[in-house]
Amino acid sequence: MKELLVKIFKAIYEVFKNEQANKKTVDKEDNQKTNKDEFVLVPLEKQIGDFITEIIQKGTSNPLTSTPYMNFRESEGKNRSKDIDALILRNGGELGDMYCMFGVQDILRAVELKFKIKFDLPKTGSTQDFFTQSKEAYKIPSPIPFSVCIFKLIKGTGGHAALCLNKPDQDSFTTFEFNTSPQIGQQVERNGEGCYFKSRPLHGYSNMVIRGYVDIFKAIKK
Repeated sequence: MKELLVKIFKAIYEVFKNEQANKKTVDKEDNQKTNKDEFVLVPLEKQIGDFITEIIQKGTSNPLTSTPYMNFRESEGKNRSKDIDALILRNGGELGDMYCMFGVQDILRAVELKFKIKFDLPKTGSTQDFFTQSKEAYKIPSPIPFSVCIFKLIKGTGGHAALCLNKPDQDSFTTFEFNTSPQIGQQVERNGEGCYFKSRPLHGYSNMVIRGYVDIFKAIKK
């Protein structure tokens, strides 16, 4: 009789254990399904990238200016126009300043306003200060979309800034830049006539080298 009761108890226990295991499996599958559904949502980085592309090309959603950045031209003298003056001033510069870094800062500021986020990046118009003061954790060895490329003069202390638009295609990558020229030459066309899309070689130029790249997405404050 005792042995029979033991067998019945073991049988009941096995049924209970199996039911619990099945419940855990169902719960796990439900959680995975929920997580999967959440993952399908457009990530913040994708939304930011789409927004940057839009304000460069169309300007329709830019909280800072209605003029697409690609249409900025120096129509009122060196480093001057109504749009360029406003861009320089709202980023802490003075009229007539070189504005390649101010332009990148303007894009970052527009992103901050649009998405209600903050970038842990230096607020400066100096390309070299921007790179030096950016945290090492944000620096990357090669361009990725929407990273900031910093050039440095081989002779001198200045440089140039560019917004990368893609990963390298063989030995070059595409950028959008402020304060440059449309020409493609053997040097970085800095202090130019407006804003243009460019193709840049990974090895740099005779007058400038690429100092490095800063990943803006890594710099989003949590």
